[in-house]
Amino acid sequence: MRQRNNRVRRLGLVLALVATMSLIAAACSGDRESADEPAEMTTVTLGGGAYMQTAQATLALVHGLFEANGLAVDVAEFATGRDAMTALLGGQVDLAFMAEFPAVTAALQGEQFSVIAEVSRFSDYKLQTRTDAGIESLGDLPGKLVGTTVGTNVQYALETALNNAGYDSSDVEIVNLPPSGIAGALDQGDVDAGMPFDSFYIPIAEVLGDRHLEIPVEGYSIHWILVASADMAQNTEVLEAFMRSLKEAEPFLADAETAKADIIAYSERVNPAYADVTFPKYMFDLQLNRDLLDILVEEGKWLIEVQGLEGESTEELFLSVLDPGPLNAVAPGSSDLAG
Repeated sequence: MRQRNNRVRRLGLVLALVATMSLIAAACSGDRESADEPAEMTTVTLGGGAYMQTAQATLALVHGLFEANGLAVDVAEFATGRDAMTALLGGQVDLAFMAEFPAVTAALQGEQFSVIAEVSRFSDYKLQTRTDAGIESLGDLPGKLVGTTVGTNVQYALETALNNAGYDSSDVEIVNLPPSGIAGALDQGDVDAGMPFDSFYIPIAEVLGDRHLEIPVEGYSIHWILVASADMAQNTEVLEAFMRSLKEAEPFLADAETAKADIIAYSERVNPAYADVTFPKYMFDLQLNRDLLDILVEEGKWLIEVQGLEGESTEELFLSVLDPGPLNAVAPGSSDLAG
């Protein structure tokens, strides 16, 4: 009887051991299955993302940094910043890159959105003209026909330069042209000079050939900003993940030639010749500082005075749309604004 009891006890120990090992194996198998499952991604629609001017975002797309931070970013292309802002206000995109001017206009109109970062600046603007137009400096512009896209930052840059030279917009005749129409107008002699967006300098030079002449225009820097919709502005977790991705992309800018090549290879919208000339002149820095606030206020005043927009351009107005919180959470000290 004692011998049978011993056998029963040994059998019980064996069965207990087998059960324990089965539980451990099952648990390990479950861990492996969980590890193999893809992490849940949050989809974000980005208006105008893969540009040279927004290099941090383009490089984040190239190197998979958004995915690494749990974001699936869908890029929607737009011809202009105005179009991107319209889409953002209409709920078609969650975030959008643009120059600062559409944000100034939207703020004056009482629209709800948040500017959460500035990503780059550029100040190497040039007046485009012909060698036979009799224009060798800004001092030769009075009485001339100048083509530009009215109500945009390039008109503001032109008028700022004129003011700095002792003139104003009444000394020249402004001709409102779409960005793509300035080259043809110069070629046909419909205007004497043109103030286009910088991405049109090379096409204008190609059209005019030996007749092409550029004159430096100083006093203005474009600020490329990241704007969040009213709904997205409430999603702190997603905004911080997005900002973290941009910040993690910044080290790739240290090797400018490789970064430029990556951007050209990724984005069909980036002209290689344009990138060769312009990329080194952009200042890329993730920030949101008072100097941007100051230019927003000044541009707002200009839009009210020159373009007839209604409203009052004040610090209080633009502080209400500047939100440094997500950037400061990811990169403390990147903003000198409270928030």
